[in-house]
Amino acid sequence: MVFIPQVNQLFLISGSGMILAALIAIYLWRREARWTFFVLGGLSWLISVFLKGVLAFYINRFVYAGTQQLPPLISGLSYWTYVGLLTGIFEVGIVYFFATSTHSLRRARWQEAIAFGIGFGSLEAIFLGILSLITVIWGLQGTLLPAIVAPFMIKEGVILWVLAPIVERVFTILIHTFAAVVTIYSVRIRLLRWFWLAFIYKTATDAVVAYAQMSYGLHTLQHVWTIEAVVATFGLVGLLGIAALRRNYDALW
Repeated sequence: MVFIPQVNQLFLISGSGMILAALIAIYLWRREARWTFFVLGGLSWLISVFLKGVLAFYINRFVYAGTQQLPPLISGLSYWTYVGLLTGIFEVGIVYFFATSTHSLRRARWQEAIAFGIGFGSLEAIFLGILSLITVIWGLQGTLLPAIVAPFMIKEGVILWVLAPIVERVFTILIHTFAAVVTIYSVRIRLLRWFWLAFIYKTATDAVVAYAQMSYGLHTLQHVWTIEAVVATFGLVGLLGIAALRRNYDALW
């Protein structure tokens, strides 16, 4: 007899919600900037994630093995910092490259810089949402191994499990948008200290999230929502940063 995992259909909401969060962000801002900026933002995310993924595939295991040889007090910190640096180097670095090499971004207005950031974060949300939907659908059809679909078999507290990825995407779009706007602003005024602000912000975000995931895992609702609280905190910092930066950005015109 073949065991078919009983995947909870409510997890279809997670993937759909992530996609919807991205589409709403784009919809709300669509009249503020040309579609070119949304597309450029999405393209920059695609390139940065591809490059980061290739490098991580080849060297992550070696870095992890190396950090495990360090004293316990710094081994974990070293690896979490490395994970964060990958994000800073590729995600902020690629945005900086786009901003310096593309005339429209070098001269981007506030609305256009925001559109770029939304495009960056929204494509990631759409990609992860589609991936989640495919996984759940295949799980419902019994075409995946039980170990793969196990996270989607939860019954107790299922609504809180289902909502967590959606909440995460909403705040992550804010994180991406703030970092992108700061990076573009750095190019606009030719001051690298703003680039380093975006770099440190993105690096710290992923390093702290990596620490939380690797230290506590995603096995209980408490752990999951603790991580979401961390993401939300960085997202709110990004939102406040966007509001604070707008006055300075507008002064360029």
